[in-house]
Amino acid sequence: MNMNFERKLPIPMEVKEMYPLSAKGADLVERRRIELEKIFTGKDERIVLIIGPCSADNEDSVMDYITRLAELLRKKSAELGRPLFLISDEPYREILFHGAQQPYPAAFYEYTLV
Repeated sequence: MNMNFERKLPIPMEVKEMYPLSAKGADLVERRRIELEKIFTGKDERIVLIIGPCSADNEDSVMDYITRLAELLRKKSAELGRPLFLISDEPYREILFHGAQQPYPAAFYEYTLV
């Protein structure tokens, strides 16, 4: 894949240094972590949607993302004793850029709904 970069985007660590988290922001993050833990442990009946950066522009990034997500879902499912589901709308299965290939999430994780 041939790309020309007009400017370098900062990596996450650089963004954190440029925009440090305030005390109010840190408090919010901690409250959200507690809420997520309750959801994942079944103490809260809400669901969590993870919106992933699965653009087909960079096959390596997509493969890395879906592989790590599947591993995390299996690990958390085992810890909880129940499956966590991956719901995928698959927009890039038909719309591909630069001849890129888009992985099929169900091939990586058995509890995938497409």
